[in-house]
Amino acid sequence: MCGSAWPARAPDRRRATGSRPEPRRRGRWAGSHARLLGNVSNADAGHLPLAVPLVALAGGCLWLDARRLDVLALGREAAVNLGLDHRRETMKVLLLVSVLMAVSTALVGPLTFLGFLVAMLSYQLADTHDHRYVFPVAWLTGFVVLSGAYFVLRHLFYAEGSVGIIIEVGGGGFFLIHILRKGRL
Repeated sequence: MCGSAWPARAPDRRRATGSRPEPRRRGRWAGSHARLLGNVSNADAGHLPLAVPLVALAGGCLWLDARRLDVLALGREAAVNLGLDHRRETMKVLLLVSVLMAVSTALVGPLTFLGFLVAMLSYQLADTHDHRYVFPVAWLTGFVVLSGAYFVLRHLFYAEGSVGIIIEVGGGGFFLIHILRKGRL
């Protein structure tokens, strides 16, 4: 109980002692908070020699397995009946997707709704569930969404902030619309 009441009393302590938070400490908090959001400007070019081959390898493996992904999308029973080792293929896909997510998060930082936004838009734009067509559309959609968010942030709002804010607002709104329209995920 005392632990939860102590932070609530902080303004009273500041008034009583006349102390104010140091500006340097506020700036340090704002800087660390900004690093928690994804930002294209955070990408370090020194990591690209490792990131590019990892992305190419994982993306190429997923591209080559596009037909198997189509069978996996039918569900466990159908995939097993069609002769696919469902567990093995699912684990392989999860491993490849985790490599792609780890590389993108290490380079740019977390972009919360980017994956959901790009996946939903890609399926709608491709108008098919064939992964051979969805993958290129997803790549192009991801590029357009990130570039559009960067453009909106820099040129419409004239802001020097994180692209993740624009992605989270747009993706969060898209997520809520999707949930309200469908009633489920």
